[in-house]
Amino acid sequence: MTNSNEALEKLKQGHQKFTEGTPIAAPSKELLCDLATNGQHPFAIVVTCSDSRVVPEFIFHCQPGDIFTIRTAGQVISDIEMGSIEYAVDHLGTRLVVVLGHTHCGAVHGACEPHDNCSCSLGALLSLVEPSVNAAKSQCRSDKELTAVAEDLNIRNMIKTIVDNPVFTGIADLKIVGAKYDIENGRILYWV
Repeated sequence: MTNSNEALEKLKQGHQKFTEGTPIAAPSKELLCDLATNGQHPFAIVVTCSDSRVVPEFIFHCQPGDIFTIRTAGQVISDIEMGSIEYAVDHLGTRLVVVLGHTHCGAVHGACEPHDNCSCSLGALLSLVEPSVNAAKSQCRSDKELTAVAEDLNIRNMIKTIVDNPVFTGIADLKIVGAKYDIENGRILYWV
């Protein structure tokens, strides 16, 4: 089992390879057979947006089995996503959780706009982003900066959602961090 600090360093080194343009090798048949036979042992859990421009395996230069990826619009965390995180921590022994947000997030933008006429399910998703949008509104002077600030706050709020889960109390070496990916230049803007 990889400890949380080593796992975070692996992600950062992988991202450096990605930004340098180092090609990612296709997974070998041997790797896939080994994963099927011996199971998965991911060193990190990445909760990220469903946006097709945000691909954690590429961004962190990883192979199948390296990261346990959970994708939802706006990287929102409800009971289902939390159950997936709990599974990876409890059953797979993974000790690093990363909430990976990104620039130009459609879910956050949607939550910034009136959405009374949304479908029931989409409305439920956007309601999970609304606390970040409401907090951003009190900090922003213009609508132009609202989405970017709400994206940042949404990352922090999803981290807090995980941290506040009593299931994780007392688990040694569990680290929960956030990052924001810039879809325009392919770089992680910051880690929190």
